[in-house]
Amino acid sequence: METFNELNLKTEILKAVEEAGYKKPMRIQAEAIPVVLEGKDIIGCAQTGTGKTAAFTLPILNRLTKGKGPQVLILAPTRELAIQIGDSVEQYGKYLPFVSTTVYGGVRFPSQIAALRAGVDILIATPGRLLDHIGRGNVTLKHVKVLVLDEADRMLDMGFLPDVTRIINKMPDRQQTMLFSATMPSEVRRISDRYMKGTVEINASPPATLAAGLTHRVYSVPSGLKNQLLVSLLKDEPVDAALIFTRTRRGADQLGQYLSRKKFSVTRLHSDLAQDQRQRALSGFRQGRHKILVAT
Repeated sequence: METFNELNLKTEILKAVEEAGYKKPMRIQAEAIPVVLEGKDIIGCAQTGTGKTAAFTLPILNRLTKGKGPQVLILAPTRELAIQIGDSVEQYGKYLPFVSTTVYGGVRFPSQIAALRAGVDILIATPGRLLDHIGRGNVTLKHVKVLVLDEADRMLDMGFLPDVTRIINKMPDRQQTMLFSATMPSEVRRISDRYMKGTVEINASPPATLAAGLTHRVYSVPSGLKNQLLVSLLKDEPVDAALIFTRTRRGADQLGQYLSRKKFSVTRLHSDLAQDQRQRALSGFRQGRHKILVAT
């Protein structure tokens, strides 16, 4: 498939996709969008960076009609992913009359309550904060027709399975369910077996494979020399942006401070930071204000 025009999407969506700079559908998009447009349940095995967000948001926007209360619920395991999905929905749907909002923990309730009470067609949420809003009577899921579980394996790893089950049971009118996961552990498979029917499975990126365009290198180095080696690599390699993972929050802070002393443009991301600090760090890295992101 060479162009998005071949996917039978609305003109308004195609215009937004073109403005986003997308030319040719990625594999998961080319395979999943026609299936979602038919209203079928789908399991997509795809890694981050393969275009899976557009694979479900574009056809959802194409099929959506105005109704009472949220018609679509998209669950994500982390606030950062929820925000990213929310941004994508707004970007792809900017020429359509639908309202979306994103709710997640780590921020105060009032602005989220106001958005929910004003009316929303597409709701993006993390499980814990969504249950808080349901418990407070701020939102009901009884009108939801479409459910998306994104990065289901991570939701499982983070202990959200009971919350997800409670949420699913609050959607009596659900007509279509989509599940996306980089891996397919047995617990995720049980969710699909219990709550999905006539499911189409798309394996756009086999589990435990390296994403296209990446190579692996391993350096065996004494612990006391790791930072020196890292500085050498950052100076010698043509690195426009670097993402460095550490095992602990303290390690992220210490490495960030070390790289700053070496005159690198660096920011940090971990759970000890406030939500607005985390968003500023991600935004600064994404927009190129910081060359290096050190994160847990």
